[in-house]
Order: sequence, then C-alpha cells, then structure tokens
Amino acid sequence: MKSAHWNDSAIIITYDDWGGFYDHVEPSQLGCGAGGDFYNTGFRLPFMIVSPYAKKGFVLKTHAEHASIPKTIEDLFGMSRMAERDVHSRDALAGSLMAAFDFTQAPRPPMLLQPRICP
Repeated sequence: MKSAHWNDSAIIITYDDWGGFYDHVEPSQLGCGAGGDFYNTGFRLPFMIVSPYAKKGFVLKTHAEHASIPKTIEDLFGMSRMAERDVHSRDALAGSLMAAFDFTQAPRPPMLLQPRICP
C-alpha cells in the first residue's frame, strides 16, 4: 500500500484448493453438451479483494470461481473474452467480481499495519 501504484491496484487473495468440507452449499452441476454428462463446479472458494476501490465490508453474492478473476480484468479493460479464442476457457460463463468495486468513490488511503513487537 506504500507503493505509488496503490490507487491503481486490486489484489485478489484466493485459495488454490477448497481445503475441506467446510461449505454448507452443495457444488452446482453443469452439463457437458449433448452427451448428457455433468461435472461439478467444485466447492466454493473464499477470496478477499484489497483495493482502494473495493467496497468496504461488502460480501459478494455473485457465483464466482477462479475464472472470475480474468473475467473481471476483461470487463475492467474492455477486453474480449478468452473463450472467444479457446472453447475451454470459462471466463464467459463465470460471474464477474465487478460488483465488489466502487469506482465512483475517491480511492481510500492505505491502511498500513504496524508490526507488533512482543517483549
């Protein structure tokens, strides 16, 4: 947050794996075309957004997944979807994280944490 780039930053912290059966919501199932096969989208993964434009205390209710991160970048910068070039990309189907941001607000100043030194 001390960086000169703070006002242009968004840091998304997420888990690479679900880590256990903590979730009370059963994973959704998606169809795989005309073959009738289905696959689970997997357990929900928690994430945090650290940004001067992140909504303070906001809990996103949109169904999001790892592919939501590139989708949000595409939405933010007006880029085309990766799925237009690669049919296996999930960015076109994933939920966006844009609702977690408020770009009309003035960027919040950094909140620097002071290290605590124990005697």
